[in-house]
Amino acid sequence: MILANVWVFSLTGGRTFTKVSKIPPRETALVLGTSPKMRSGKANPYFISRMDATALLYHHGKIKKIIVSGEKSKGYNEPDAMKNFLIYQGGVP
Repeated sequence: MILANVWVFSLTGGRTFTKVSKIPPRETALVLGTSPKMRSGKANPYFISRMDATALLYHHGKIKKIIVSGEKSKGYNEPDAMKNFLIYQGGVP
């Protein structure tokens, strides 16, 4: 596990940002899926944080297009939940 962490940090050095202003603009962003709700039925804070960050990047002109990904099965659709959150709560067209 330690080697895996060292490997990740070595690969991401200089590629992570703490300020939106430092993020280089990109044409398209890929947003990886996660469940909108936890098993308890409460909102998943990882989902909300991911969607809020995506909307923030869009509104700051850092991304122009958004691709949402995730599981889609009968009665469960992460990409649709992500799209709806971005449109109705994130203000992304």
